[in-house]
Amino acid sequence: MPRDISMGWRNKEGQLYGAKIVMNEESIFQAFKEIYEKNPQAHTQLKIRVNIPNTYITFVLTDGEKEIPIKTDKLQVF
Repeated sequence: MPRDISMGWRNKEGQLYGAKIVMNEESIFQAFKEIYEKNPQAHTQLKIRVNIPNTYITFVLTDGEKEIPIKTDKLQVF
């Protein structure tokens, strides 16, 4: 999983937004440990959620049953 992420998206009206994110490495390792502890063969997915005003982004690691939030060290939305 990348530590630094740059991404862009458009809202329903076509307004362009962007973000630069630095993930918290300790939080990443803890989330993977928690998922794979119970099932080493689990299929994981990183879910990225943007709030409706497009001002904040959250990240969760999921195995389909459990969702574990992943912290960021830096989050800039523009």
